[in-house]
Amino acid sequence: MTGLSAGVARATLQSDYLDIYIKMNEAEKVEIAGDDRDALAGFEDCYTRLAAIHKSNPDWENALVTSRLGDCRMKITELEAKLVPAHKPATAVATASPAAVPESPRARLAELEQAAKASPNDPSALFNLGTAYYQLDETDEAIATLQRGLAIAPGNAYAHNFLGCALLRNGRIESAAKEFQKAIGIDEGFADAHYNLAILYATEDPPALVTAHAQYKRALELGMVPDPHLQKVLRAGNRLVEIPVTAAP
Repeated sequence: MTGLSAGVARATLQSDYLDIYIKMNEAEKVEIAGDDRDALAGFEDCYTRLAAIHKSNPDWENALVTSRLGDCRMKITELEAKLVPAHKPATAVATASPAAVPESPRARLAELEQAAKASPNDPSALFNLGTAYYQLDETDEAIATLQRGLAIAPGNAYAHNFLGCALLRNGRIESAAKEFQKAIGIDEGFADAHYNLAILYATEDPPALVTAHAQYKRALELGMVPDPHLQKVLRAGNRLVEIPVTAAP
């Protein structure tokens, strides 16, 4: 493999890993919201993709990838146990109200598309639509829609951060980093953007560990939950920098 093709391959791995990390966070939020079945599907997808990375490139960020595999296995086991059908009492109340049928993501997307069509210059409508495209893996549409919204309202830190995530999904790492930096420039206290940059810098080739540590430390100071796997990578690569173990109160 030539130096150029090797560099492209490493960039692809970095982009894939960062996308998986984002999807793991999304699966955790889905679980917190009470949708264990969708959360399980999310973690299973992440596990499959991480296993493929580890199998084809076992030397790439081995500690981080194997730790994330362990996280996925644990969540899959927990969620499978929770989804075992419970025995219902034979005397269930017959007059109980039927459970509300959740709106499908596609139905919700159609509503948001109509809202954006009706108000093409409403940045909120565009941001909501761009987020929905991203969640349905329609990445090109997400990028284009979020960019349209930001052209109207460039001061939305959340939208810049989400655009960065979408760009990562398309393997556009440098562009993604710029969007995370824009989000921080607008809202320095945006912990997610700091953490996304920390992961991005830690998995570069070569990794920018000092910069990654600075971003991770700031994310912790802002209340981000500590990531022991990222801490392990930073410690292993940069013994001169002390990595905090717990988040600041």
